[in-house]
Amino acid sequence: MSDYWIGDTVKIISSGKIGKFEGEINENAKVKTGNKILLVPLKDIEIVEEDEFDHFPPDDPVEKKLLDNKFKSFSDILDLHIDKLNPKIKNEPPQLIINHQIRIAKEYITEAIKRKRLSVTIIHGKGTGALKMEIHHLLKSFPQVYFTKNVNEEGAVEILFSY
Repeated sequence: MSDYWIGDTVKIISSGKIGKFEGEINENAKVKTGNKILLVPLKDIEIVEEDEFDHFPPDDPVEKKLLDNKFKSFSDILDLHIDKLNPKIKNEPPQLIINHQIRIAKEYITEAIKRKRLSVTIIHGKGTGALKMEIHHLLKSFPQVYFTKNVNEEGAVEILFSY
């Protein structure tokens, strides 16, 4: 019998992955990371203090880059330029790119709210204004958004939150 409780946040020492302890089978731990359950030796896991990580790291390598590794640090600035965000898709159709940028922006705003940030800045660029319009529309869906201000010659938006 191990010293772990179901639901404990644990780290798989050999891989660095973070997950939740789900039980044990034959001296192996069941660890849930994202939507996967891994079976690892009990000696290969250790408890992680809850405040070290707010969430489980996603399995998608593109998402791991998101938010400056949001599980360790959180930047007050999100640059939605696709060459910064995900250069692999810069030659994809524009609608796919903008959908990706909007999804990342939504996740970023949600994370900022969870962390009770007072303000953040999203760089959307000047371009045609399509992404800017979508970002401003997205911001209206968050009741915590108190005030927005266009900055960087209208290539970015500063967002103030109220809790």
